Amino acid sequence: MLNEAVLRRLIGEPGLMARQLQHLLALAGKPGVSVRVIPWKAGVHGGMTAANSFQLLSFPDDPSGEPIEPPLAYVDTLTGAMYLQKPDELSAYEQVWRDIGKKALSASESKKLITSALEGFAR
Repeated sequence: MLNEAVLRRLIGEPGLMARQLQHLLALAGKPGVSVRVIPWKAGVHGGMTAANSFQLLSFPDDPSGEPIEPPLAYVDTLTGAMYLQKPDELSAYEQVWRDIGKKALSASESKKLITSALEGFAR
């Protein structure tokens, strides 16, 4: 999930941005990869409450059927990372993820938006 701002904010020179967006589109075309964009028109969303980027991680089961590790939220911070496993912490991030998923464009709509941003930088 990406905020539309990361597609539109110029970082470096336009050619660099164009190459980055081309790479993102290439990744979005790979099996098992889903790239979705939260458009500006989505307005306020749960991701705005998370001060940093985060990932929800789940792990495969061992031969007995138990997860190798419990699920966790991995949160990037300015000076390191946090690994959150307490049920209330994990639940908060799962709730944010569900809200983001409701507000994000579909994968195909996201590709169209990325392509539109790419065209703006490729000119």
